[in-house]
Amino acid sequence: MTERRFSSTTGNIFRNTAVQISVKALLALYAAIVFPFIMKSDALYSVSNSIFSVALFGVFFYLFHVVSQHYEKRRWITSAILGFLFSVLMVFGKNVSVSETNSVGATTFSTWVCILGIFPVFSALTELCFRFLLRANNREYLTANAGKTATKKTFFVIWAIIFVAWIPSLLASYPGVYAYDCVYQINYYRNHVFSLHHPIAHTYLLGFFVIKLGSLFGSYEAGMCCYSIFQMLCLSATFSTMYTFFLVPKLPKIIRIPVLLMFILLPIHPIMAFSGTKDVLFSALFALLAMQLLYIAEKPERFRSVKRNILLIATALLMIAFRNQGIYIVVATFIIALLFFRKYWKNILIMLASVLLLYGVYSGPITKALGGVKANALQEMMSVPCAQLSRVAFLHEDAITPEELEMIKEYIPKYDAYGYNAGIADLMKNYLNTDRLKSNPTEFLKLYIKVGLKCPNDYFNAFARLSVGYWYPDMNYRDWEAYHPYWEYYPFGYFEYLNPDEYLLLEQTPVKGFGWLNRFYYNLTYQNSYQYISVVSMLFSSGLPLWVLLTYIAYCIYRKQYQFLVPAAFVLLLFGTLMLGPVVLYRYVYPAVLTVPLLSASAFNMEPKEKDPSLKFQNSKKKRRKKEKHG
Repeated sequence: MTERRFSSTTGNIFRNTAVQISVKALLALYAAIVFPFIMKSDALYSVSNSIFSVALFGVFFYLFHVVSQHYEKRRWITSAILGFLFSVLMVFGKNVSVSETNSVGATTFSTWVCILGIFPVFSALTELCFRFLLRANNREYLTANAGKTATKKTFFVIWAIIFVAWIPSLLASYPGVYAYDCVYQINYYRNHVFSLHHPIAHTYLLGFFVIKLGSLFGSYEAGMCCYSIFQMLCLSATFSTMYTFFLVPKLPKIIRIPVLLMFILLPIHPIMAFSGTKDVLFSALFALLAMQLLYIAEKPERFRSVKRNILLIATALLMIAFRNQGIYIVVATFIIALLFFRKYWKNILIMLASVLLLYGVYSGPITKALGGVKANALQEMMSVPCAQLSRVAFLHEDAITPEELEMIKEYIPKYDAYGYNAGIADLMKNYLNTDRLKSNPTEFLKLYIKVGLKCPNDYFNAFARLSVGYWYPDMNYRDWEAYHPYWEYYPFGYFEYLNPDEYLLLEQTPVKGFGWLNRFYYNLTYQNSYQYISVVSMLFSSGLPLWVLLTYIAYCIYRKQYQFLVPAAFVLLLFGTLMLGPVVLYRYVYPAVLTVPLLSASAFNMEPKEKDPSLKFQNSKKKRRKKEKHG
């Protein structure tokens, strides 16, 4: 794994300076030519017929020049694989977002021309990222300036700062964001019939604040405000925990202070903090559990700590209570942990058994005693198949037999919704004929397989359209084919379509003097004004966290620090469940958003193992400089 300059590598094509320059120039020219074709706009001339195309060529050439200075085989291979994956995601995502038929264009020649053209750029950028992280891992370079383990006093100070900074946002949005599924959950609470489509723990919690405390204070809005304050306390405490006990010991001020400012100032955080959705508390617990897994990955002997194991089990159970699919993520993570921490298999099995046992008690007798009623979970599970079959029936009915088309219509009566809501499966899966599916699942499975074999591209394109926001960081919002806003801020639709005699409808009324901030958040949410600001817009991207995660996974593999793949798998499993969902929303990906600072800090502090040759060139270079300095 030692690095070396190309000029000293015998038998290498890059030994010849003229050849080296020519190859870099051709790669840079190729990348500059295809670059306009991977942009989200069809206005190709804005880049290709512009002086900026020359500047772009120069940037690419210099990038390849810098990367070619030092060669290390394992790093180059890892960077190439990750760079190719990023290139595929970028080109596929662009095609889906601009194509009238929402096609990724996987079978078209032009698609792969663009992928191969931009692939060296992403590979080079990834290689530079790895090189920077390697230097950061050297304590003498960057992390020597990281702080010591912070005290509890620091935790409370940071907690107070974040919470107080969010108060104006709550006043502008009083009593909070009473949207998403709040209105339906409150109806469950009032009627004492609790559908398990939403976690019963959150329904009771929300109902207690809005109804019980609201009645006590003489205003349901006051009760909702109390819930908003409670949730703000929980999320700000989570941020303070992450910052105080994980980021401070690992990052220098020049990095961790901007992260803290983003916790405080990035508008999406206060908006989510007082949004009455179950996903916020789930996100906070998810981040705390990810942090604990990272701690264990750093020193696996921490598995022997009874206190830490109990804390991990408690956090996992609370997380599961606020999101139904949490149980699948936790169980799969423990199974993966068994592979990488075989020495501590007994501890892991005990924790896994404890989680399953306690979850069984909670989801069984406790939930039943609380009045939980099973929901039609089958519809949620069929989001992707419904979209795939609907696409075939709507766009390519000539590719299947009349009998197959008729069966699709019988199973999915609203299949034609794909024509105007391709980005959301709700209308299709909500009308799924579950009775027929349950009575004869084999028939549906055969239909699904037969149609899929005939139209594999449609299946792939339908899946890509549903999930594109999770893996394409440049996605434009609002997403009109999904009709959902990126996140919700104002309770649209409730006052127009719901009966106030049947549902509790709360109005959002900003406190006097904060109307300007309310308008700012409203425009930010529904006009998505942040997209006009370069770089800053990426802080709002739901696709960027997956790119950070993939980079982290590749870096762990490159450094042979395989134990860190366990917490990485925990986050990746979340994306796995999201990809099977009916639509992309920011609140769904918010748990992964909160893990980005944790993964970044972990990468900065991935200390090399003994005799790790990855820093050999770097250390020998420093030694030479010291010798020259001291004669």
